[in-house]
Amino acid sequence: MQNTIIPVLPRLPFLCANPWLFTCQCLAVLAITIIVALIIAKYATHRWHGDAEAVKCGFVGISVAYAILLLACFGFALHTIRGILLCLILLFASYSDLKAREVDNYLSVMILLTAFIGCSMAQLPGMLTAGLFTAGMMLIVSLLGRESCIGGADIKLGGACAFALGITGGITGLITGLVLAIVVNSCRGKNTRNQSFPMVPYLTAGFLAAYFI
Repeated sequence: MQNTIIPVLPRLPFLCANPWLFTCQCLAVLAITIIVALIIAKYATHRWHGDAEAVKCGFVGISVAYAILLLACFGFALHTIRGILLCLILLFASYSDLKAREVDNYLSVMILLTAFIGCSMAQLPGMLTAGLFTAGMMLIVSLLGRESCIGGADIKLGGACAFALGITGGITGLITGLVLAIVVNSCRGKNTRNQSFPMVPYLTAGFLAAYFI
């Protein structure tokens, strides 16, 4: 799926007729990102009793860094806003998977709703194809192992991300996430075929990277 990305403002301040306005817009986006990340981190630590300071630093650091990359690549556009929201949702889903080995279904629904930001009706068939195809591939992978690392929640989350990214981004994100999972867990001495482990953090890294395609 080819997305038409129309920045609200040029990407670089010196290309803008009003660079101060551009700078203020970017700072506003980053400030809102920090506030939302802190709120999500506080809820996550309250729910799973994690290290509050570490979680806050992680959520804010990753989301702000990702927001800066999006602003640099796409400018102040709807594509950037959608990417930031996707990042925040996936960060929470990753923490949930790490702490409780479960991902609530409403997170997949939130990703599906986020996908409609800046989406045109002409893009919907490709998005549906991407979501169904990616979810199908994950289902096949999950059936190959006796104790597969990919569960039903992972499949729904992956399908929702592919729906948001399109066929190219969806497949690229899935493959990237699976390769990361295999490499990292192999280095840790785990059998990725027959042993279960949190998969969402790897999928998050893969899909967030593929968002730039």
